[in-house]
Amino acid sequence: VNFEALQQENPDIFAWLYVPGAGIDAPVLQSGITDDFYITHTADGKEGEAGALYTEMANLMNMCDFNTIIHGKDLAEEEPFFNLHNFENPDFFEKNREFYIYLPSFVRLTVRHS
Repeated sequence: VNFEALQQENPDIFAWLYVPGAGIDAPVLQSGITDDFYITHTADGKEGEAGALYTEMANLMNMCDFNTIIHGKDLAEEEPFFNLHNFENPDFFEKNREFYIYLPSFVRLTVRHS
């Protein structure tokens, strides 16, 4: 992930979320203006109904909080978390147990669901 190029496009980009098998491969943002900014703005910072993946301002951008929730819309195909509904299928759930979060410091966090 080329964070330098991404942050030139939008400095609010601080991480990248990759969910193999679910088609989720997108930047994670955090607004310095308001927690709900990326509900109505896309990753390029422009207004858009699909929104973007984002965390709240209270969360540390190095992902060192005890809990960090990545928010995103999931009701329509063009929305960033729509494909999370694949995990409602028990077979898909069992076969896709890892999520990856990449940070600019070349850290890759692997998250396993149980």
